Amino acid sequence: FYGDAGRGHGSRIGGHTRGSHDVFIGKLSEKATVVSIDEYRSSKLCAFCHMPIIHPVKTNKDKSKKITNLGTVVCINPDCYSRKNGYAARGRDENASINIAIIGYEQLAFCQTIKQFERSSLHAGGLKGKVTLV
Repeated sequence: FYGDAGRGHGSRIGGHTRGSHDVFIGKLSEKATVVSIDEYRSSKLCAFCHMPIIHPVKTNKDKSKKITNLGTVVCINPDCYSRKNGYAARGRDENASINIAIIGYEQLAFCQTIKQFERSSLHAGGLKGKVTLV
């Protein structure tokens, strides 16, 4: 599974030119099943309870400035399975990749999207539960 966001041809992100992934995906699809999914909200929700997550904030050494750690996410839901088992904080990319896998399996197995990851019909993108086998 891979998320289809940010696949724009020639778009610039962080001062770098981004190329197409089509050649890589084509070669990979010769050896395995490749599934493109809509990764909407995959980095905004906990992979275990699907509730909103936050980035932890700490202060610098002289306690004059608050610094947000953008590489880590923390689930603040007290009923979350991960929080109850001491795994409330995890890497942002790890959390998003788990969610992408969950979204993909849900769509392949049951032809539906988990409610928390659906785009509303009012959203400009309007794509609901899009799965693309490449």
